[in-house]
Amino acid sequence: ENLVSAIASASLTSEEGGDDVLDAVAAALQRESQVDEVVQKRLLARAGYARKTLERSSKFLKDAARQRYQCTLSANLASRQLYDYIARQTQLAEEEEPAEEDGSLGFSEVGQSFARRLEQVLVPPSCAEDDPKCQALLAGSGRLMDLSKAIESVSRDLGHHQKTSPSASEILRMKESMGALVGTHGARDPWLATCEYNVLLRQALMANRERRGMLERMTELVERRLPGALHAAILAAEATMLPEGRYLAGMPDPEPSDRTSPVAEANQAGNSVDLLLEQRLAECAGALLEPSRPDLHKAGTLELQVASSSGPRAPASAWRAVTAVVTKGGNFCWFSDLIPGATGRGVDGLLVPEAVISMASLSVEPGEAPEFDLVELGGWRNRSKNRFKFRALDVEDSVDWILLFKEGRAAAAR
Repeated sequence: ENLVSAIASASLTSEEGGDDVLDAVAAALQRESQVDEVVQKRLLARAGYARKTLERSSKFLKDAARQRYQCTLSANLASRQLYDYIARQTQLAEEEEPAEEDGSLGFSEVGQSFARRLEQVLVPPSCAEDDPKCQALLAGSGRLMDLSKAIESVSRDLGHHQKTSPSASEILRMKESMGALVGTHGARDPWLATCEYNVLLRQALMANRERRGMLERMTELVERRLPGALHAAILAAEATMLPEGRYLAGMPDPEPSDRTSPVAEANQAGNSVDLLLEQRLAECAGALLEPSRPDLHKAGTLELQVASSSGPRAPASAWRAVTAVVTKGGNFCWFSDLIPGATGRGVDGLLVPEAVISMASLSVEPGEAPEFDLVELGGWRNRSKNRFKFRALDVEDSVDWILLFKEGRAAAAR
């Protein structure tokens, strides 16, 4: 609650205020990550124990079905042996024994009675699946194994996610290294460093959200699907072990409980905090484009021509709007996918520039107003490396951009 209060009340009116918000967001993300780690550890322990039990029980049920069918086959072989013996003895009795005068049955009549009884058990099921009780055992085994594989898949995804996605603690360490670079040697543009910090925090936010989604999937498996699989397995065991009428054949799966689990409650709380964090990160992104920032010369909208400038003049449809920025750190960059935030404050979209070019390597060539070309010069005799054609909103705006580029190049040359 203290972290959320700090995030909600932090000011965006200055560069320091914006950094305070980002630091508060980072602290909240770190706290969220710590809570999620505890939830994940406990849930994985439960899932591991459940998975081990499911796999062993599935194997035992499958073995029971196999052995039950093997018992049927063995009984069938015994029945065939008995049938052949009785048929042979009956034939011999009919040939050798005279009819009993007192009316009692001879062996031939008894043998025929035995043979009729054995004929009912001579034909075994073609496979284990044709035996109803084997079917129940195999169905219970299959449900247990399917659930075990689903738990294993989510566990594997969680492990992969933990290895590949940066944690909030790692994000904070990256921020410290950025500050060291900017403060000691001036090697990093402060505006771009803050921009990258915002991107890293968004990535950490998305990583927390993705992990929370996996935890929700695991909770669904362990707390809601597990009772149904256990019910099916227990029914199969009862059908095998108990006499007819003592087990609940055909009983439907138990209804899932309406009670919210602690894991689900923790996930809901984390999702609620995420909404505030996402809003504040969008506001911080918008604040980075404010003209009053001390580390920013100019930010505005330009149109970039998509077609190559070496070819014929491109039609108007080839222009696309970009957000252009000139920093006091001596760089020019532009962004393609920034849109106004849903709340009307800030911008949505990752602050990943499409290109970053040092002002020292830029040459501006005015064109037909309000168009102008920016040429990125190479390192050997200032040969042209890349050429970009831009168009300002109006002539006055294009003059401002052109003068700014010339001043920036002159300042970088001093």
